[in-house]
Amino acid sequence: MQSVYDVIDQRISLKETFQTLERLAHERRKSDSELDMILSKEKPYIEGVKPDEVLARHSLPTVNTDYRELLRGDLAELNPKYVHDGYVYTFRGDYPGLEQKGIFSFAYGRWNVNLDQMLGLLKDAPLNNRWNFCVRNKLGESMWMHSNGGYENFISTSTSFKIARKHPKYKVDSGIVYVIKTPVKNAFRNYASVCSSKENEIWIPDLVLPESIVAHFHGMIIHFHHWDLVLPESIVAVIDPKEELGDLDVRTFMPR
Repeated sequence: MQSVYDVIDQRISLKETFQTLERLAHERRKSDSELDMILSKEKPYIEGVKPDEVLARHSLPTVNTDYRELLRGDLAELNPKYVHDGYVYTFRGDYPGLEQKGIFSFAYGRWNVNLDQMLGLLKDAPLNNRWNFCVRNKLGESMWMHSNGGYENFISTSTSFKIARKHPKYKVDSGIVYVIKTPVKNAFRNYASVCSSKENEIWIPDLVLPESIVAHFHGMIIHFHHWDLVLPESIVAVIDPKEELGDLDVRTFMPR
């Protein structure tokens, strides 16, 4: 089977490229139940499967950071109070069981390409300015589309537990709020949406592997994934225990 890299290097039309990538992504999932499992939010985890090894088996890309030169640095910069020792800590509401499988962007699951590859494919396509956002490049356009109901190469997270628990699954008591620890170089603030400041929205490109999901909430109970986990005091500073976490004892977050 052709790899993602083989298809990208071919001199075919953009439409044909995406059709080929989607067909191959479907064939990979059909031929490998483990790949299909980790890319599906609803399928139960298969014990012992390591997502990074499954991706490597199919030569699927991980996260690159070349895209960062296209960001508007002044607007994308993270607030230092959410950063600790080079990592930013954020929340995401989602389906249960992803702490073992990982979290993948829609575009990564559909075409198996990362953000840098997507921008490379679209580099010659015309820019389309949006009424409320000045598009400077294809990254900016992709950000705007994702902010306005599209499905791109981004995973949306928030520094607000209150926002994260609005996920539909969490509302019906079957969802989870995950605590994600991301290197600063792999995350940036969403500045393409008028709501982003209210939602304290931080984006992570492409994928979050299990080792970056350090804890999760089920209801108001927190489960840590590593015995030696130390969460920074800065997380305590941005959580209002009365308004956001109800009866949760915030001392759980204190460094030990």
